[in-house]
Amino acid sequence: MSTRCQITVVQEEAGWDEKITMYHHCDGYPEHIIEDLMTTYTGLMVRKEYAPGLFASSEWQAGRAGKVAAYLCATHPAGFEPEAGHDLHGDILFHYTLYLKNHKGGCMDDKPTWEVEIRELGGGLERRLEGMVVTTKRTPLEKLAQEYCKKQKAKAYDRMDDPKKPFR
Repeated sequence: MSTRCQITVVQEEAGWDEKITMYHHCDGYPEHIIEDLMTTYTGLMVRKEYAPGLFASSEWQAGRAGKVAAYLCATHPAGFEPEAGHDLHGDILFHYTLYLKNHKGGCMDDKPTWEVEIRELGGGLERRLEGMVVTTKRTPLEKLAQEYCKKQKAKAYDRMDDPKKPFR
């Protein structure tokens, strides 16, 4: 059986609020999703000459919910799909909130940071966000990547220290 999840991308401190919820049909456990998030984040934050053919963009886009949702779909096109609203699916086991923290109001020279909160379905099978158990409080993505990606021997988090390393 597939491990389904949803991710809500929340843009903060950019002068306007925006959030987008996405559904992920399989491999929704933290070891996989955190790796996808870190791969997307490093692709946005690393200059294009170090990652040819990946994301030729600017760092400020890492603070915009719509851009991040698009890049997540590009990272894993068969996995992520944007939702029309923010209701929870009846079959998810995990919910991730990805906070995009803009430090300069979302301007073009901003270098946003990403923080993640993870919720898991509790014993009561409550399909509301409030009914899910917070298993990881809001934590910087890089810290979660070091924890979860090492479990899977993933290498995406290493690119922050050496952007010349190839992905995976």
